[in-house]
Amino acid sequence: MSKITERELKFFVPATKLRQQVTFSKLKRLLLWQAYFSDDNTKEAFKLVFGNKTATPKLLTGRLRRSKISKSYKYTATFKGPYLSECSRTEYEKKITAKLYKNLKPLCSGFEVHKARYLLPGSIIHRGKKYRITAEIDHLLKWTNEFFTVDLEVPKDAWIASLRKGQHSFEFLKSGSIDLTTAPPEIRKVLSMKYLARNGFNQKARNAAAKLTSEVK
Repeated sequence: MSKITERELKFFVPATKLRQQVTFSKLKRLLLWQAYFSDDNTKEAFKLVFGNKTATPKLLTGRLRRSKISKSYKYTATFKGPYLSECSRTEYEKKITAKLYKNLKPLCSGFEVHKARYLLPGSIIHRGKKYRITAEIDHLLKWTNEFFTVDLEVPKDAWIASLRKGQHSFEFLKSGSIDLTTAPPEIRKVLSMKYLARNGFNQKARNAAAKLTSEVK
């Protein structure tokens, strides 16, 4: 079982600003399809993935994902616990077979989120030293062509402050983006992938995205 502490900041960037500053054709691209286990089935799914002998930790969410790079597919199941801090939480992840993926799908509820993920290499400067990190630019497909989020994941909590100070190489985030981690809870909720998987890109999500777009300077 792969158990890690996930630490990340998630940003909202209006599509027009992002397309002006990022050349997507030059970036590595993945296609992702993901669904979320219903709350009642999350523990059962965890047991099917990791086995009955593995103690089930406290879980808040479970995700089933199929990803495509070029012509090959990969399947993963990911479970996340409560937040340890504002931007970090425990994550349990495992690569699974196509057969197990198919067997787990009935335990999911709602919709399947389809998105393209673009990987943009860059760097962060923390305490005077430069470290490599990658921006994950997610483009929500199927429901809308105008919704993008950007994830920056780092290995240490202390690096979050450096990201927020703009001590990184991703210029498009330094102006024209909103840190979703500090957005009002009602905004964060309806723009989360879990909410979208349960409810689709509904009017509440559209309104939230439009509100953030109007706030970007």
